[in-house]
Amino acid sequence: MELSLLAPGAILIEAIAAGNAAILKPSQITPGVGEWIVRTWQRAVPDFPNVLQCLNGFGATGGALIEAGLNKLAFTGSVATGKTVAAQCAQTLTPVLLELGGKDGVIVAEDADLDEAARHVVWGAMQNTGHGCISLEVAYVAESVHDEFVEKISDLAKQVRVGSDEDAEIGPVPLPTQIPIIREHIQDALDRGATATVGGVEAVGERYVAPTILVGVSPDSLAVTEETFGPTLAVVKVADTEEAIAHINGGRYGLGSAVFSRDRGEAIARQLHVGMTSINDALVFSINPAVPFGGRGDSGYGRKQGEEGLREFAYPHSFTAKTGPAQFSATTFGRPAGAMAGALAGVRNRILAEDGEKAAPTG
Repeated sequence: MELSLLAPGAILIEAIAAGNAAILKPSQITPGVGEWIVRTWQRAVPDFPNVLQCLNGFGATGGALIEAGLNKLAFTGSVATGKTVAAQCAQTLTPVLLELGGKDGVIVAEDADLDEAARHVVWGAMQNTGHGCISLEVAYVAESVHDEFVEKISDLAKQVRVGSDEDAEIGPVPLPTQIPIIREHIQDALDRGATATVGGVEAVGERYVAPTILVGVSPDSLAVTEETFGPTLAVVKVADTEEAIAHINGGRYGLGSAVFSRDRGEAIARQLHVGMTSINDALVFSINPAVPFGGRGDSGYGRKQGEEGLREFAYPHSFTAKTGPAQFSATTFGRPAGAMAGALAGVRNRILAEDGEKAAPTG
């Protein structure tokens, strides 16, 4: 429920704050979320009940909404559907924000605090049954700390409680069609030489999937290259952080990521071709509304949250105004010869003078 509210909420807040009315078309799998958000808005802002509305339906409903004419569309969903939405919006030149899939990688460097890293990585991979575009799905671990790190995450993953009771930490997979995909990714990794230190194919049930840790995973396996969307973590041993960076940057997705390093976290993060990176933590960028959220590559484009997110739902409008008499008119045919050259020379001299003042010593 938390993610179901957070995903549309972050966009709706900015769209309305920027002065727009908004229509929310939630996934057909979670129609109640949209209805709840709209009812809550109407109770909180009774003077403007129609500023936010909900429209439930399947894909055709979304298509009809685009055809009806929009000033801006923000879509969250799969890569395939996102491309379809972008193509339809292109017909009317409707600007669009796309938040699509992710295959988020985490780098565990040679100098990482392994206990801290293990706690965050297991949670980042397993929370919400791995159903999150920013869930950590692949861990690139430096060879020198690989075995110790695998031992730690395996011990923690075994303790994650699965079920629907009050003590459960992760529940059933909310999207039943994802279960065979999770099973396929696990089996493919095992067929390519990986081993499961926790879980495995037998961890995939009809409704529930228990945590699975895959070790020795081939970089070209489905568990590394395609979005799994389940409580699994593929571990890839790398010689060093440079190799880990190359793996992440070579993928088709570019949404979130994480880096664990005592001394080089920011230096490593700056080299990643992704939209967001958390350093020595997991997924924190998603819960800080001041941090822009969005991706690149097959993860989409545009940003929600932060100043960039607010600007997504506005448009720049520049204007100039004549405030008094001028020596001559620069924008009529009646201007004197050499007027523009003189005006440009004046601007140039003023810029040079300002630069000189900034460069002058202040002592």
